[in-house]
Formats: sequence, structure tokens, C-alpha cells
Amino acid sequence: MGIDVRVFIFIVAFAIFSSVSAYGQGLESDDSQAFDEKAQVLEHSAAGSDSGTEEQSGQPIESHKDAVDISKASDQQINEAQRFYKACSNNEQLSLQHDCKCLAGEYLVARMSRGDEASHKQVFSDVRALCLKNSEDKSALNSDQGEEREEFTEAEVKEANYVFEWCQADAYMPIYHDCKCLASEFVAKRKELGRLPSRDSILSTLKGVCLNGTQMAGFLYKDCISKPALLPLHLKNVKKFCECYANQFAKGFEGLEGTRVSSNSTGALARMTMSKCQNEQRTFTLN
Repeated sequence: MGIDVRVFIFIVAFAIFSSVSAYGQGLESDDSQAFDEKAQVLEHSAAGSDSGTEEQSGQPIESHKDAVDISKASDQQINEAQRFYKACSNNEQLSLQHDCKCLAGEYLVARMSRGDEASHKQVFSDVRALCLKNSEDKSALNSDQGEEREEFTEAEVKEANYVFEWCQADAYMPIYHDCKCLASEFVAKRKELGRLPSRDSILSTLKGVCLNGTQMAGFLYKDCISKPALLPLHLKNVKKFCECYANQFAKGFEGLEGTRVSSNSTGALARMTMSKCQNEQRTFTLN
């Protein structure tokens, strides 16, 4: 016995994306409120504050960015970050190249990492290649420094490894995404946005990247071939139908790269794939 085509389409779409819905909900519940609160602290400049800071001498201090807790910043450090934000916003070249809100957050982290004894120049050198509005500006900034800046910090690499391991350990993520590619995209986005956005909020922007058509095809074929009772009526060759459906859907799924993958887009893809593979079955049967 078979079932109605519309029912099958619903079952396929549900099987593919029911697991992703929980994943998507988790990613979309980003830390926007916490981010906005921190941003407001940086945006609110103290009345009458001076935009300059007196430089101090001393050797550079090793950065421990992965151990910094912004909530533990002193009033002095927050005030300095506020002054830096105001100075950045009033500097035509700096504000043209950088997101000053993001850069002020990075400046605060760098100040906490280096300590209060480091000079303003030393702290700024740590963040001047971050929060760029145009990623092409990075190479120019690095060349201005006289030497190539390390592409990713230790903290960024550590977080990217976490994302890779989380992706690999999930039951469904490796089906939808190439985990190595996803980790790489994540660390690039972290570099672009800075430290303030939460991990989940960054991941929520990557739902349409690194789509894994190969794994998707394998998953759909095994699922299809193991459930013949759920397939459309009057199929003459279940194996050929499942091969067609898995391969055609996976090809279309890869074509969604760069879009906001949703149940609507995949449902439409499922319907088109179903129609195509059923038509091929009819041609095969006639021959």
C-alpha cells in the first residue's frame, strides 16, 4: 500500500527539517538584549570627558582574551572605552573604516587583557584591524603596521574548534552542513563582528552556508529506501525513485547556499523533486 503524494511530501519535508527547527530556534534566540545593553554603555559618553589618553611606557603584555569577562571591567576602563568610542565616531577616517561601537567593545577587552599600565597606543594596536566595515581594508591596515598581523587569535581558534566539535557531535548538523566549513565561516564572522555578539547570534547568520549536499543525499536515500510504505502510490522501482529523489533534492539543497534556508524553501524543493522523479518513473515504466 502507498500513500497520497501530498502526504508524502509533508512527511519528507517534516523529516528533513523538524530536527533543524529546534536548532534554528536556539540560534535565533540570540543575545541581542545583552548586546544592546553593553553597546549602550559604550555609546553613552561621559559629559565633558576628554578623548585623549596619556601614553605610558612599558613592554607589551601578553593578551588573555579568552579569559576576559567584560562585566568585570572597572569604571575607569569603561570610561576609557566611552572616550574611545566618541573619538572614533568623530574621526572621519576611523569611522569610515570601522564600526566604532564594535571597535569600542574590542578596545575594552584589549584594555582589560593588557591591564591599566599599558599605553593607549599599545591597546589600539591590538584592535586596529578588527571591526572593519570592508574586509579589504584589513590588508592595508596590516601593511601599515610593518608586519602581518596574526590572522586569528588563540581565543578565536579555540571558539572555532568548539563550533566544529559541536557540529560533528550533533545528530543532524553534519547532514545539513560541512562542519569544517561552518567553523571556518564562524571564525571569520567573529573576526568581523567582534567579541560582543553571542555565539548563538553569530551561528544564526550562518544557517544558509556550507550546505552539505553529499551527506544530505546519503541521508535521504537511506531514509527513503527503508520506508517503502510511505512512498507515493504505484512506484515500479523503489530503488530508482529513491536515488532520483535523494540526488535531485541534494542538488537543489546545495543551490540554496547563501539563502535563509527555511521549511518553505525546502518544502517547495521537495514538491519539485517529487514531481520530477515521478515523471522519470513513468518514462522508465513505458520503456
